[in-house]
Amino acid sequence: MVMCSGYMFVKIRSMPFMSQKNNKPVYVQPQFQQQLGVETQIVTVLYSLCGALVVALVNRVPKFQSPVSRNVGACIIMGLFLVTYNALIVVFRQKYPHYPYRLFI
Repeated sequence: MVMCSGYMFVKIRSMPFMSQKNNKPVYVQPQFQQQLGVETQIVTVLYSLCGALVVALVNRVPKFQSPVSRNVGACIIMGLFLVTYNALIVVFRQKYPHYPYRLFI
């Protein structure tokens, strides 16, 4: 997950961990040629959480005893997945404001 989020790009180019603009912290650089270390960690956490939710949906939910609890569990996990995936898309939209896709925001 770390390598998929741009860790080597940050290490090879010696990018800073974080930057400031007008005395406010900047977590995501709005360009494709620059990336911050904290941005890599944010994307890693979001990718990992999406993956863990899919694994929980496939492995844990079918083991629930009653059909009602399976349906509720599946709905809760899918809701969490959609929120996490939306956060990932929001990060991509900060990186590239003309990104054509969005989920909620």
